[in-house]
Amino acid sequence: MYLLSFLLAGAGQAGEWMVVSGHSISSKVETSLVARAARSRETVTVNDVQAAEDWLPNPLLPETRAEMAVPIIQKGEVIGVLDVQEDQIDGLDESDAGSLRSLANQVAVALANAHLFKETVQAKEEDELAKQEI
Repeated sequence: MYLLSFLLAGAGQAGEWMVVSGHSISSKVETSLVARAARSRETVTVNDVQAAEDWLPNPLLPETRAEMAVPIIQKGEVIGVLDVQEDQIDGLDESDAGSLRSLANQVAVALANAHLFKETVQAKEEDELAKQEI
């Protein structure tokens, strides 16, 4: 599997900058919790990132001490990863994981609905054009 994940939304000044700059992480990167979540299709939680061998520090987020990466799965495929960083060691727990998994599922459904809406609009436009030609 090869997934190239582009940041589509981010919070705060660092998140905005990463969106504008086209920040991305490939699932092939070995030192990335986001890539590990994409490859494993499982939530990855590290409560002391500085002790993790596969943590990829972000210079825009120097206060990160804990991180959680949750894959966004649609129709059996990983389409992205929801990544949350915390400025305290042990700052993320199982209740956060449950909430983030729920949010990731909602994002997957919203993206599927947006895709279906786009297809419906396109089909309607094509139908209208065909009617005009007749």
